[in-house]
Amino acid sequence: MDLKSLSQFEEIGGLVSDKPVEKDITWNNGTEEIVLTVRVRPLAYGDFDKIIASHDDERSQNAALIAASVLVEKDKPMPYVKAYQLKPSLAAAIIEAVTEVNQVKS
Repeated sequence: MDLKSLSQFEEIGGLVSDKPVEKDITWNNGTEEIVLTVRVRPLAYGDFDKIIASHDDERSQNAALIAASVLVEKDKPMPYVKAYQLKPSLAAAIIEAVTEVNQVKS
């Protein structure tokens, strides 16, 4: 298929939707295993590129990825400072959900 118009990119699903995706994650908080639902904003290529390109030694790429992806109160992105403060096990579960939503293959 020749991609000659924006509508063709939309038809084949090549453009990222702006609708959040709810993902259930399982996390053990140290005393019990709990299931949480996170709202993940699908990221476009440009979003990933910006996170990678703006990387410096003072900022965590994973925290930046969580901050760009996870929506909290009134669908606002999670603040970077709060993403940075997540417990590592919870951050890992969230990163897994972000990876699934964005179909990132490693």
